[in-house]
Amino acid sequence: MSFFKNLFKGIIADKPKDNSGNDSSKGSATPYYGTVRPDPNFNASRDAAALQKAIETKGVDENAITEILARRTNAQRQEIKAAFQQDTGKELVKTLNSVLKSHYKHVVLALLMTPAQYNAHEIRQAMKGLGTKEKVLNEILGTRSNQEISLLKTAFKDEYGEELEHDIQGDTQGNFQKALLALCKGNDSSKGSATPYYGTVRPDPNFNASRDAVALQKAIETKGVDENAITEILARRTNAQRQEIKAAFQQDTGKELVKTLNSVLKSHYKHVVLALLMTPAQYNAHEIRQAMKGLGTKEKVLNEILGTRSNQEISLLKTAFKDEYGEELEHDIQGDTQGNFQKALLALCKGTRTEDSDIDDGLAKSTAKSLFEAGEERLGTVSSVFIDVLTSRGDAQLCKIFKQYEKFGTQGFAQAVKHELSGDTEDCLMTLVKAAWNKPAYFAERMQLAMKGIGADHNTVTRIIVSRSEVDLQKVLQEYKRMYGKTLQQDILAETKGDHEKILLVLCGDQTGV
Repeated sequence: MSFFKNLFKGIIADKPKDNSGNDSSKGSATPYYGTVRPDPNFNASRDAAALQKAIETKGVDENAITEILARRTNAQRQEIKAAFQQDTGKELVKTLNSVLKSHYKHVVLALLMTPAQYNAHEIRQAMKGLGTKEKVLNEILGTRSNQEISLLKTAFKDEYGEELEHDIQGDTQGNFQKALLALCKGNDSSKGSATPYYGTVRPDPNFNASRDAVALQKAIETKGVDENAITEILARRTNAQRQEIKAAFQQDTGKELVKTLNSVLKSHYKHVVLALLMTPAQYNAHEIRQAMKGLGTKEKVLNEILGTRSNQEISLLKTAFKDEYGEELEHDIQGDTQGNFQKALLALCKGTRTEDSDIDDGLAKSTAKSLFEAGEERLGTVSSVFIDVLTSRGDAQLCKIFKQYEKFGTQGFAQAVKHELSGDTEDCLMTLVKAAWNKPAYFAERMQLAMKGIGADHNTVTRIIVSRSEVDLQKVLQEYKRMYGKTLQQDILAETKGDHEKILLVLCGDQTGV
């Protein structure tokens, strides 16, 4: 059964499904209202070296420190801390605490804490010493999500050795105390949150990086290696938490966790574990590199990644690619592809697709007409028009264009693409069409094809499960069952075995697979 027959089985054909589930920014289903965005040219080691130089400068170069720390996201600052520790053998927080002063120091140290650590620190300070700063308690506990409060409580216990509720009971009383304790009951469920979460992997509310690092060391040193323990830790932590575990393992053992696990694990299970330990940008870059490495190119992998990632994700991917392989992504694509397929990929590499959810009806109609005139209405196809439209418009606008196309063409737009184009170019542009209509359904189809026939394409299954586990894997699982009449877990059970099977099922949020 074709993608579009599956896509519309049981749903209204002219109603695009919700494609939310990326942390991109402008115009995405989840708008971004922060003022600090990821540095697209981020390099943790380079920033760590620059901070070391700023600290060692006579009088300390606060301007350089500000330019680095205030222009990086919290996740990037955590990587900088780990790189500084690895490169210098010193803790960045302690080093800056010893050389900075006054309010400036307080801001810098705040930036270097995780959000949970900072919330815990501010609450502790509000109850420390004589008197309690009640407004601070109200501000934090009254405005944080259930998940944030759960992580706050864990950070509070880790840092101060006491339960948050215990300190509140000792510093407050009466109805005020009751209200605060009620707010402290926050759990890590996202039910009822303004932004629904469709991933299958959530933050461990009792997370402790050092404890996990010690457990991993023990699992590695166990005779035969305890893969079950490794799975229970790494598959049940978010990517951000895994990065902290890597840093803690390095600090505690003096060894790199990735290299250590690479030397003791085997086969497909090893590939999943190593994928989990990369950042999303590093993993995207790695998969693209592997798709172009050696003889032959895995064109469908290039289409899948470049055709489904947000502008921000593509920007970070390119930076990771340059950092890891010393070359521009575009350079490798030019060396491994050609013709219209190459043009389409290079256009996607620009990461400039419109991500505004506002739909321009007039533009959609005129664009649909230009596509009809470039294809169905003439002998021969002006491929450049198809490439330009599909690689520059966002999903919402594309869906409107597809509907408008029906007023001009004798067939649906998807059929027009198949009729007018061929080979890798057709597959690339069809990826964009399918992802615009229903991205989870596109990934469901990719995995079903990967497990169809003799021998599974384990790399594709791993890549999709790992890369979507904190984005929209719940939706992918739902689409898989709707489209194919059975669960993805059932096919995983049929095509994999042992520890490889278990880690994939855990990442799917279901160990039983039923």
